Amino acid sequence: MLDGRSGVQVSINETVPSLIGQLLSAPSMQVGVVAVARVAGSSRLCMVGLNPKDPETISLNKQATLTANGCTVYSNSKAADGIKAADQSLLKADRVCSSGGVKADKGANLSSKPLTDCPQIADPLAHLAPPSVAGMVERFVSKSKSRLRSWQTYESLLKRDVLPVMGDRPAGAVARAEVANLLDKVAERAPVVANRVQNTLSSVFSWAVSEGWS
Repeated sequence: MLDGRSGVQVSINETVPSLIGQLLSAPSMQVGVVAVARVAGSSRLCMVGLNPKDPETISLNKQATLTANGCTVYSNSKAADGIKAADQSLLKADRVCSSGGVKADKGANLSSKPLTDCPQIADPLAHLAPPSVAGMVERFVSKSKSRLRSWQTYESLLKRDVLPVMGDRPAGAVARAEVANLLDKVAERAPVVANRVQNTLSSVFSWAVSEGWS
């Protein structure tokens, strides 16, 4: 068993005849092979860096803390630093697994011994449709109710002028040209409202980026 019963290593050695060796008074030779198999997915997958090549697909620095109790933190990257922890950061998870390597500076703290050379896995959310603009707006309004007095104004503008036009569009696929065309049409009706819609959309997309929407 390896790494806390998370893998198995098998070694096989055998003596085989050697035709060339017979000419050198060595009629046989020792051949050996070692194979390692590791368990993947024995705990819930809570975070995965999907890029198969880029370094630091999961990166912690400046005393950052990542807590994933009862979970696996996984990197598909084959880079030597597919997972990186630095600056006294803390990575707490049941399992840390990287298809490449894990680089942890001296001050960093990993709660479990990281596994390397793990098999790459498929995107577990690939079967889901990308988040829509309507879904993003709904989430933004829900979050705004507790922190913005003007949330009702935001909601009214978005429902009236934005959602009918691009509510079904994937949020990450909206282009600047689409937004510009939307604002031009609103401006034809009411220039002041167009400015408000622009400011509102800017707030929505800035919030979405900060929340990790793509």
